[in-house]
Parts: sequence; structure tokens; C-alpha cells
Amino acid sequence: MVADGNKYWFEEDGTNGSDGGKNAGKDSWEALLGEEKETEEKGAADASGVSGASEAPQDPAPAPSAPQASGTPYRSAYEIRLSAMQGRPKAVRGKMLRTLMRYDYKEIFKILFPCYIALAAATVLYLVVSEIAGRVLSDSSGEFILYATAVASSLYGISAAVCGVAPVVMVVQRFYKNLFTAEGYLTLSIPATPQEQLLSKFLSAISALFLSLIITSLFDIVRLLPHMSYGTFLTNTQLGMLWDMCQSTDLPVLTCIEAILLIAAANIVSLHLFYVCICFGQMVTSRNKGWAAIGFYVLFTFGGGLLLSVFLVGLVMDLADGGGLVNLFRFLGLHGTLWLGVAICLALSVGAWFIEKYVMSKKINLS
Repeated sequence: MVADGNKYWFEEDGTNGSDGGKNAGKDSWEALLGEEKETEEKGAADASGVSGASEAPQDPAPAPSAPQASGTPYRSAYEIRLSAMQGRPKAVRGKMLRTLMRYDYKEIFKILFPCYIALAAATVLYLVVSEIAGRVLSDSSGEFILYATAVASSLYGISAAVCGVAPVVMVVQRFYKNLFTAEGYLTLSIPATPQEQLLSKFLSAISALFLSLIITSLFDIVRLLPHMSYGTFLTNTQLGMLWDMCQSTDLPVLTCIEAILLIAAANIVSLHLFYVCICFGQMVTSRNKGWAAIGFYVLFTFGGGLLLSVFLVGLVMDLADGGGLVNLFRFLGLHGTLWLGVAICLALSVGAWFIEKYVMSKKINLS
């Protein structure tokens, strides 16, 4: 901005203008120094008043006021949600369990899904080759079709076996690696109880095992659909063979259901046996936990087989002289015997659960 005479606002005519600017600057500095002096004098007076008051009897200090927003400590999002949910521990526990299971499922099924896809591809290949083999009548290509059918059958068998074994390997490996190796430091640092950790591993493992069993059974039926008959179903599928065995009983449907429950309970016991062996293995050594767990598994399996052999020998001897075991089974009947087996498996599972919980709470070894 230009003033009259083509001069800027800070330009003045003559010496008076510059002297006036200097005097104005001098006055402003003197005013500022005067304010600082007054502030120092006031601070000195306050300090003398505080020193004098310290010699007199002091009144009780007032209760501290609530911290200001600027002085509150940092709280994570989880801590805020946890404080908001006080009095509702079930909601927190359920949410934590769902979070743990989501990560367990992610780790397990990233291996199982490719196995299921491979099984589906092998099933389609088997169906295509079987259809071609049924339509080709030329003798020149008959040998090739025979080899192709054998290869397709082998691929299907290998895929089905992998889908049956992979879930067991994955759930056992997940339980060991996630809890009892260096990864356990991170897993056990999250706000989850040992019951939540164990329940997450158990539920994800059981669902993966039974899902794999259902999928392999369905693909087994699909493979036989082009030539399916009732006799083929009974002799070539797992469910058909089980139904065939139950047909001779008085209540075949109920017997089949009880047999399925017994198989499920036996699989749960087998899963707990793996978990208990891993828990015992990490307790006895820090360097070779895996080998120690395998040693305990062999020991328990051998001991269980020995007890079963003694039981069977006693049963055979009772059959010869009409002993107590025979009378017991006659009293229980087929259905009572199946339910007795389910009860024994559930009792063993509950005992294994308490062992795992005790180890996770008191005897965990991450070194």
C-alpha cells in the first residue's frame, strides 16, 4: 500500500518521522520491562507468603480433584470396552472365545481347504474316467483306459486319506505350536483365561475333524453315484457299512444313532489323548517337548491296549463259565452297552479336560 507522494506507510518525511519511530519503540520496550518487573515483585511476595505459612499449623490438604482430560493416561480400545462391560463377564468371555476360534479356524483351514479342493478334483477325475471307460469299446484303447482308471482310483484314495489325516495333524500341531513354543509368549499375553484357550482349541479341532469326516463321506457317495445301488451303498461306503451292521438289531435306526455317538465320543477321547500327551511332554523337558509328547503317547497307547487285552481275555473267560461281565452285558443289552461306552468316553474326556486346565494354569513351560 502506497500513501500520498508514492511513499509507503512506514516512510516518513524528515528526521522527525524516524525520531518518532525510535521514541515509540523505546516506549514499548519500557512498558514491557515494567510489566516483567511487576510480575517478579508479585512472585517474590507470593513466595514470602508461602514460607511464612509453612511455619504456621497447616490445614488438611483438600481432596485431590479429578484429573483433567489432558492428564488422563492412555487407554487402549480393549480397556475402554472392558471397563464399559463391567458386571457382564460372560459377554467379554464369549467375545474373546469367538476371537480365538476365528484365528484357530484361519490357521487350520488354510491347509484343509486345499485338501478338500484336491479331493473334489480327484472325484471329478474319477467320474470322468469311469464314464469314458464305460463308453469306450475299442480293444486298442482298452489298456489305456484301464491304466487311467487305476490312476484315477489311486489319486482319489490318496486324496481321501490326506483329508482324513490332515485335520488330526493340523489340530495337534496348532495346539502344540500356539501354546507351548515361542509363539506361546504372544498367545498367553492376550487377556484370555486358560479355559478360553483350551475351549477354543477343542471346539475348532472337533469341528474340523467332523467336517472332514462328513466331506470325505459325501465325496465317497458322489464317486459311486453313476453306478449306485443299494448293495453298492452298503458295501462301499462307510455310512452304508455301519447301517448294514445295525440292520440286524431290533431298532436299527436307534442303534445307528447310538453307534455314531459312540464313534464321536471315541474321537473326542483320542483328541484329548493328544492334548494330554503334549501337556505332559512340555512338563518333563524344555528341549525336546515334541519327542517327549510322542513318548507319552506311545506309553498311553500301549497301556490302553494292554488294559483292553486284559479286559477281552476276562470277557472270553467269562463267556466260558458265565461270569459277571457276561451277565452285566446281558443285563444292559446292546443299547445299554453302547450308552455305557459313551459314558466312559465322556468321563475320560472330562478327566483329560481338568488335567489340561491344571497344566495351562500351573505347569506351563515356555522355556
